[in-house]
Amino acid sequence: MPSSSTRHLPVPSIISAEDIQDKKIETRDTIIAFLGPTGSGKSHLVDTLSGQPNQRAGEQLESKTQNVRATRVRYIDEDGSSERTIVLVDTPGFDDTHRSDMEILKLIAEWLKKTYKAKIKLSGIVYTHRITDNRMSGSPHRNLRMFKELCGDDAAKRVVFSTTMWDRLTETGRVTAEEREKELRNAFWKPMIRLGSTCARFSNNPESAWNIIRDMIPKDGQGTLIQKEMVDKHMNVKETKAGIALLQGLEEVLQEQQAILGQLETTSRRHPSQSGLDEQVQQMRQTIENTTADIKQLRLPLSRRIVRIFLCG
Repeated sequence: MPSSSTRHLPVPSIISAEDIQDKKIETRDTIIAFLGPTGSGKSHLVDTLSGQPNQRAGEQLESKTQNVRATRVRYIDEDGSSERTIVLVDTPGFDDTHRSDMEILKLIAEWLKKTYKAKIKLSGIVYTHRITDNRMSGSPHRNLRMFKELCGDDAAKRVVFSTTMWDRLTETGRVTAEEREKELRNAFWKPMIRLGSTCARFSNNPESAWNIIRDMIPKDGQGTLIQKEMVDKHMNVKETKAGIALLQGLEEVLQEQQAILGQLETTSRRHPSQSGLDEQVQQMRQTIENTTADIKQLRLPLSRRIVRIFLCG
């Protein structure tokens, strides 16, 4: 599997790339899914692999991918000996400006459920992460925990963590980024690396893009944990380990938001004439209301919790 070191191998020649409906995906296809936070380079990576610059990716950090989007790519392999096809699956990003992580998880989970029912399994999963991000806390850390539970232990060996934005770094920034990469490998990604996940860099060129997925081709597909939970055990999203991880993350977020609101209200009382404080208080109250609504949707009623105990027993 790929690592952070660069392998200088030829790039396949693209013959064609076209978006396809889910029903057009075949069990014999090599299928690679791309997941990660909004603005982390998933769509740009798919654009690069499919030879379609700026087809999916936007310049801003706001998500341009609104739904799960499959693209079949036909290409001539590196030695020119044969024609092959792969299906690249772009997904909406977590930590989106306009949609909650719960909505994104449901969207991806339903696609995974539908394809798994059709006996279609993933050959590999690429999880993108901006190397320019200074901290691995808050939303990125919570989403990583959810992603781990979505994959499960068995599918972890099919995961490649791809750091992106290397081409945007200065020489000084690159030194810092390499230290950040070590921290990701040795701390945050370590549990999945122990299970067989690997790491690679996307340097905004076709060579590095193909290095990320090359060892996934050809490879038989395998179901993820959330697919097995939803199809084989008939769970809904909030009963799955990924749903539970998301709920736990949101409960942590709610505590943080309530603490911030308390600080804002205290400051507002002490400095009633300070400009903008009332607006910040109202915005935080609305944010707390939205988070609380998401938590309510993810919480299981007692009857379903009891059923889940037997299902997982």
